[in-house]
Amino acid sequence: AVGADVADQERLPVGKVVAQAGTIFSSVDEIRIDVKGRGGHGGLPHLSVDPIVIASHVVLALQDVLSREVAPDQAAVLGFGIIRGGSQFNIVAEEVELTGNIRTFDETNRSFMLQRVQEISTAVAGGLRGEAMFHHVKGSPSVVNDAEVAKIVAEVAAGVVGGENVVAIPPATVGDDAAYFLNEAPGCYFLMGCANSQRGIVAPLHSPDFDIDEEVLPLATRILTEATLRFLT
Repeated sequence: AVGADVADQERLPVGKVVAQAGTIFSSVDEIRIDVKGRGGHGGLPHLSVDPIVIASHVVLALQDVLSREVAPDQAAVLGFGIIRGGSQFNIVAEEVELTGNIRTFDETNRSFMLQRVQEISTAVAGGLRGEAMFHHVKGSPSVVNDAEVAKIVAEVAAGVVGGENVVAIPPATVGDDAAYFLNEAPGCYFLMGCANSQRGIVAPLHSPDFDIDEEVLPLATRILTEATLRFLT
């Protein structure tokens, strides 16, 4: 297989296939940190404990986990997509909710980062006279393809779309709970290109403009069917 360029990693054109052994997607863990303070009048902040300030310090402190506690050659993500708290501009809130995600390719790093988020958020909040409760909401492990099954899929795909169109990509920090199936039985999570720039089908996944070139459907069906039959025989 040849390498796909960076642009193709987001939207592979129709006719391209990724079927490779090993880790292809990262683990994904949703986390939530409830930061509690003591509400009060916005003009008298010294009589309150501001959870918005505490939450800000927590977010900044946690970035040091990536820059100083995870090895530089280990890809990892730690970020927050939701910060929710407060009701009025002139009132110190009672609590703030942070919701984010952790992504790693390695189970050791995954466990380590979950532990450190809990330790750091609790310590930072406590040091600022507040309280933080860490919640591991849900998660799924890395998506890891079996080498033998991936070889079968790649060989079948080469027969369908041509060997030059079976490409490889670096493992991506996206996830899928198909990982649980692959942990129980050998399999291959393969990717089918479905973009077509000539038809304007280029919007990335999770975009409101996302679409697929339906020419990919018979290709995917044929590869899946032929690979399954070859595996079974």
